[in-house]
Amino acid sequence: MATAYFCTFVVKKLLVVGRVENWVMMIDLNDISMASIPIKKMQSIIGMTSLHFGGRLFRQFCVNMSWMLRKSSSVLLNLVDDITQQKITVHNDSSYKSELVKIAPMHSLERKYGGLKSNIENNFWPPDMTMPGKQLMTMEQLKEEVPDAIAYFAPWGEKVAREE
Repeated sequence: MATAYFCTFVVKKLLVVGRVENWVMMIDLNDISMASIPIKKMQSIIGMTSLHFGGRLFRQFCVNMSWMLRKSSSVLLNLVDDITQQKITVHNDSSYKSELVKIAPMHSLERKYGGLKSNIENNFWPPDMTMPGKQLMTMEQLKEEVPDAIAYFAPWGEKVAREE
């Protein structure tokens, strides 16, 4: 399942133990009708992430929801535990933007979500992980700089090394 692979990749390669251990999830349901939501797939994804990645969700924003989807979202929210329900917010307007920019860097958010990054209209995969003003290093450069360690670069630019 692609979702399991992606979540595992994020945990192993992007999160920094003791510093960045949670994620913020945004689900944009623009132009999605009630009839087109794959309920069985949603149940499968919710079950898998709850079982294998429990405690990783910091906040989830479900945005651009139609009236019917907002009203029926309570059915979907019943699939998750109470603590997770408190982390999920449902929106049909731009009220979420002020809260989102408090917890996510502006350079990583698309303009339509209140950020500075150009809106992505196609080619969503792989996600763009670059940061403004930061040059990505090759594995050879990392090995030279931090021998016998795997180097992670935290969003604030500080180098963190962790031995495996």
